[in-house]
Amino acid sequence: MALSDRPQRPARRLVAALRSGDWLNPRLAKPIALLMLIAGAAAYANWLLGTQNGIDPVTLKPISADFTSFWIAARTVAAGAPATAYDLQAHTAAQLAAIAYPPGVAVPIVTWSYPPSFLLLVAPFGLLPLTAAFAVWIVLTTLAFVLVVRRIAPPTRSWLPELAALGFPAAQGNLHYGQNGALTAALFGMGLIWLQRRPWLAGACFALLTCKPQLGLMLPVALLAGRHFRAFAATAALGAGLAAVSALLFGTETWTAFFGSLAWSRQALLDQGDAVWGRMPSLFAALRLHGAPLLLAYAAQASVALWAGVLLWRLWRGEAAYSVKAGSLAFATLAATPYLLVYDLVLLGIGIAWLVRDGAARGFAPWCPLLIALAWYLASICDFVTPLGVPVLPVLCLALLTALVTAKSDPGRAPATTPDRAFATE
Repeated sequence: MALSDRPQRPARRLVAALRSGDWLNPRLAKPIALLMLIAGAAAYANWLLGTQNGIDPVTLKPISADFTSFWIAARTVAAGAPATAYDLQAHTAAQLAAIAYPPGVAVPIVTWSYPPSFLLLVAPFGLLPLTAAFAVWIVLTTLAFVLVVRRIAPPTRSWLPELAALGFPAAQGNLHYGQNGALTAALFGMGLIWLQRRPWLAGACFALLTCKPQLGLMLPVALLAGRHFRAFAATAALGAGLAAVSALLFGTETWTAFFGSLAWSRQALLDQGDAVWGRMPSLFAALRLHGAPLLLAYAAQASVALWAGVLLWRLWRGEAAYSVKAGSLAFATLAATPYLLVYDLVLLGIGIAWLVRDGAARGFAPWCPLLIALAWYLASICDFVTPLGVPVLPVLCLALLTALVTAKSDPGRAPATTPDRAFATE
């Protein structure tokens, strides 16, 4: 019997299956997405039922969670004093006035550390009561994320993209935190959708991301490497325009207050932020949790950012398919920044959607289906592993970027003959 005719050992068959990713198909994805959606909805409902007067008795956070900070900042605009959003004492007083905390407890304080340009987005919510504003915020931003995932995903007649987006653990975590992870992911994804044909609209989306500048570290690398100079110019021009409009509407003193708050924010939330490191899945935070010196943590994070940037440059400069390039930008962004919180992992969903789109059309690069599945799984356990100081996210992102570069993806790769192609038809 020829050697090629001999049956493979179980271990080799397993390795071959993991490498090829034939198992990643709608028949597996649909029940998992539905199960995660049901489990997440049940957990959130159980949490709501356990609150007392809208307050979590364990964490002492209100139902609106971190959105409370957005709403208070929006109320300063309505009151004609937007600069006070950066006054910690005034912000704390507004929080205590808005939330009926139990007497005699240590209240977890939320702060406002976003640029004044973000006030342009949140200001309308200050016209509503807190609970109503939170509900509208969550519905609109989550809907935006779902619609963008639908646009990116392979064409299909099924509801799988919507199920996957709503069942994505990071999106559900963003709901629990009351944060802007779904909004920034939607802007990121929509910018990539428009980048090739409508660079000015892409630039508008990327300019709005200046509300979280740490998520834009890798954007110049991708745009310059991919020769998207019009989108680069649009991002810079419209970003400056947003800053100018916010200064005109809210006063230059608001920007002065913002810059004055940066030193405190960096010290409290990053350099010495032991209270938040356990919610930051970056390498920087993991090292600081383990007692690493500040300069060492920054140097290690810079090394990861440099590595991610080199891999990203190779992909965007080369002949990789656009969907591979777009997905790689999301993963490189998450690996590069030191200041990253668990609700920012909604951006993983955008990267996953782009790579699934590519796999459905041309076949997956070796090992990518396994790494995509691990990225999804990481989003569900990040709240548990991050406080342990385990830097799973940067390792996973760099591994995926390396796999994409190593595969030397090119637009001429033949479509897969495996069930992966079912993503585009079911």
